[in-house]
Amino acid sequence: MKAKLIHAQINDDFLLSIAPRAGYHTFLGMLSVFENLKYTRIRDIRKVHAFKGKKIKFIRNPYERAVSTFFMVPNKKLVGNIGKPFNMEWKDVLNLSFYRYLQKLNKCSLKHLNPHVGFQREIGENSNFKYDEFFKIEEIENKIQEIASYIKCDVDPSKSFGTRHKWCKERVDVGFCGALPLGKVRSRKNRPAPHYKCFYNNKVKKLARKVFKEDFHGQFYDIKCWNI
Repeated sequence: MKAKLIHAQINDDFLLSIAPRAGYHTFLGMLSVFENLKYTRIRDIRKVHAFKGKKIKFIRNPYERAVSTFFMVPNKKLVGNIGKPFNMEWKDVLNLSFYRYLQKLNKCSLKHLNPHVGFQREIGENSNFKYDEFFKIEEIENKIQEIASYIKCDVDPSKSFGTRHKWCKERVDVGFCGALPLGKVRSRKNRPAPHYKCFYNNKVKKLARKVFKEDFHGQFYDIKCWNI
């Protein structure tokens, strides 16, 4: 069975994992700064379950990731199976507001949707295997030395990586826009995109917690970790 998350195995000692839409390019950039680091991409879930070394998982704020998936929906090549369970033509997805998008997701089984939209949990997580540590992807730049000590690799001083995790850094407060159609939100050409917090009020937050409930519970998935 194919794994849902991205897994990088370093020797027989460490497994670093991250979910799609949780900062994958930032994750790859982080791996590139370590000297002579060699890793193997594991795609078979059985090998993930059988791995006996230390397992570290990078996770993303579920509120933020939900907005990221919303902006990704029109990408037919990447998502493909979004419109079908929504019973909508792909072009009509642009008329969805973020709140309506969450309502549609709430009627679907996220386990059967593209992993870019599903939960940040791997198949069998906590039942067949458990992660030893969790790191927030937005704090990855501050975790480089700690990760280096784990995987026993030096950081190459000549290399750096620019995080593509920019929702908190470059987005702007434009007021509540969780009820605006996606097409209208995306039409803000040559202007910074809205900060992910702009898509939420108490009503939308409540629905997001319901839709992505598995990402808000369990070890390090506590709702209190993601106050906005």
